[in-house]
Amino acid sequence: MNQRPPASSLLVRLSILGLIGAFAAPSFALQGAPPPPGDPPTERGQRGDGQRRGGDEGRREGEGGRRDGGRFGGGFGRGPGLIRRFADSFRPDYLRRDLPLIREQLKLDEAQALLVETLLSDYEEAFMPASEQAQTQLEEQGRAIAQSFMNEGVRDRMRQAQSQLQADLEQIAAESGGEIDPEVRSRLIRERMSKVMEEMRQERDKTGATAEMQATMAGMIDIVEKWKGKRTQLRDEFVNGLKSTLTPDQSSGWLAFERFMRRERALPQGTLSGESVNLFAIVDDAELSKETMASITPILDRYEIELDEALKARDSFLDQSEIKFLRAAQSSNQREVDETARRASELHKVVRDVNDRYRVEVVAALPEDQRGTIERAALVAGYDRVYRPTQAERSFDVALALEDLAPEMKPPIEALQTQFSSEVATLNERIMTQVQKQEPQDVIEDAGRLMSILNGMPPMGGFGGRGFGGRGGGEQAGPLQDLYSKRGDLSDAYMRRLRDLLTAEQREKLPQRGGGRGGQFAGGFGGGGGGALGSGRIADMPGPIQDRVREYDTNKDGIIDETERRAVMEALRRDFGPGGGAGGPGGGGGGGGGERGNRNNAS
Repeated sequence: MNQRPPASSLLVRLSILGLIGAFAAPSFALQGAPPPPGDPPTERGQRGDGQRRGGDEGRREGEGGRRDGGRFGGGFGRGPGLIRRFADSFRPDYLRRDLPLIREQLKLDEAQALLVETLLSDYEEAFMPASEQAQTQLEEQGRAIAQSFMNEGVRDRMRQAQSQLQADLEQIAAESGGEIDPEVRSRLIRERMSKVMEEMRQERDKTGATAEMQATMAGMIDIVEKWKGKRTQLRDEFVNGLKSTLTPDQSSGWLAFERFMRRERALPQGTLSGESVNLFAIVDDAELSKETMASITPILDRYEIELDEALKARDSFLDQSEIKFLRAAQSSNQREVDETARRASELHKVVRDVNDRYRVEVVAALPEDQRGTIERAALVAGYDRVYRPTQAERSFDVALALEDLAPEMKPPIEALQTQFSSEVATLNERIMTQVQKQEPQDVIEDAGRLMSILNGMPPMGGFGGRGFGGRGGGEQAGPLQDLYSKRGDLSDAYMRRLRDLLTAEQREKLPQRGGGRGGQFAGGFGGGGGGALGSGRIADMPGPIQDRVREYDTNKDGIIDETERRAVMEALRRDFGPGGGAGGPGGGGGGGGGERGNRNNAS
């Protein structure tokens, strides 16, 4: 069966795409990062056996356990949890290709496997057409909403407003000697754009466009609610059929199987950094000795139970809250929206904290010579934008491996590498602390932005604390932005010192910068869990963004590198005026990525 790419809920996806199409402003962000690198879709085997599964046996296909079955591509990455769940609701929980995994975990015999294969086939064949039907219904209504924001009149008005703002900023800069205070610039941009949006909202109210859109949204919520009921029915029918095939001995392992499947399905749905880490996969890939595995198995047993409880609590609340949240947002019930978002944020944080706490405990129980490797793997898996190697780290490794490196140059380079590693480690700890503090608040703020979208107007910032004027997190300059800038400066300083120790030919062999240093496009369009540009891989970007950026992939390697990102940024600045960018109006010297978006940077 040909299956389409993963879905995103049209309730949100088409609305946001409509806004981007209408305003084409980078500050309206799509969160397009794929699941965090380093979280492979493998799992520890049947709990308690302490064995590593070789090859692909027991693996669920697809990135991070994500299922196929949707129509509009991925694109929300670590977006707001409720939004992410809308996307996942169009993917089946089980597929026929899961049969080897189910057979292994429940120890099915040949006859049982044939029965389960039939159940899987029936489930999949019932699920896919029903999912397609629901998505088609949503698409038909969502297209009208998107088009209402994409008309040329709206585009022209926004372009005119931004052109006037650009001229005013240039005049202020000229009158003040060429410099504008960043706070003054940000405030002016927010005030001006807020005024334009309010005027547009009033016009939509007068013409009845807002009421019409809200009625359409209400109908879309009804479709989603009906689909959720059908989806649950199909899943329960399959699960009950599967359980009926088991012997009493096999049934005794059902709870462990449920925990396994819950990790497979639910861990990739994390919203916060660190939330989707799979410590079983980290340990599995480390290929530890039997003695070492035996020493950490009691810790992993506790981790399994505590993680499962956290996942159940999180997903139970989100399942029960999805429709209520949408209706509250669509009816502008700010109190209920805030309460739901706050509780969701708390539950996402509980899952993240379980992973963080057990990472520390597992590492502490390992032999000293293995701690650093596994801790690094877990940190990169959970906080990849913080702990992925910087340009300087990659360059030191390349330099020390150069075949033509003079022997007398190796000691000073190694000393420089040690010094940099110490300094960047301290900065990374500070960055991670700030990420852990900022992201739960972003979940709450994102809910308010979603409410604006569902009521017919774009929010003043994209998802993840990003606002007009290139500032994330509201009125204050972002501490996370400052930390990333410091790390970028540190990396640049050590790069200069390293290059001074190399010949011109050797310098050419050093890796180029692979990620931004902040700015609007550090994490894609406004950042936010990877932004629309995400890791830079065009194939991972939402379809509309792929079409826009493909022409800038000058070396045709399928990746938008730093130079190409700058070209994309400059093109959008030319087309659409102020907002973010490297020092452009509203950019604050490249601060447009916002705080949450800047966790994507590896300077």
